[in-house]
Amino acid sequence: MAAAETLLASPIEWSVRATGTNVTVTASKAAAGLGFRHYVFGVSLSSSAPPAVGGVEAQLRKDSGSVILDGWLLALAAFPPIIVHYLSHPFQSSDNGDVDVNIPALGSGISATAVLKGTTRASGLAYPGSRPRRLSVHAKGLSGSQRPPWRYLRASDLQRLPQGSQDRRASGMA
Repeated sequence: MAAAETLLASPIEWSVRATGTNVTVTASKAAAGLGFRHYVFGVSLSSSAPPAVGGVEAQLRKDSGSVILDGWLLALAAFPPIIVHYLSHPFQSSDNGDVDVNIPALGSGISATAVLKGTTRASGLAYPGSRPRRLSVHAKGLSGSQRPPWRYLRASDLQRLPQGSQDRRASGMA
């Protein structure tokens, strides 16, 4: 996961809102693409009246609803808007995954509103302190026992290497 300090400094980039009456309300943020993750900083749930049925659970989910990250049991009583902040430890989607907040139907004539707020960042190298992706590269210029078979580099370092210095075995030229 990205460093909390970095995420705290990130502005809220997106906010998704869904409203419905006597239907399941789902505010969802679709997958951003390979190599990207959504970080959820906050959720807001509200209704126009108390739920008509007991035991209704609103959920924060990821991966098309297959993983439940958080949940709230809505009682048979009027409730103020539920506002939850995950500023110090935001929930994150899977790589190229979606996130959503879901409120089941609350009853006839009862409207519900769900709001999901967060940011989207590249997974892996996007933050200081994250683990670099490791690539095998020969250390040219050393001989004998001084020459290590490979060394660790960040993917961005490959742009700075002279042409032809990538590991030939990795490129299929061996």
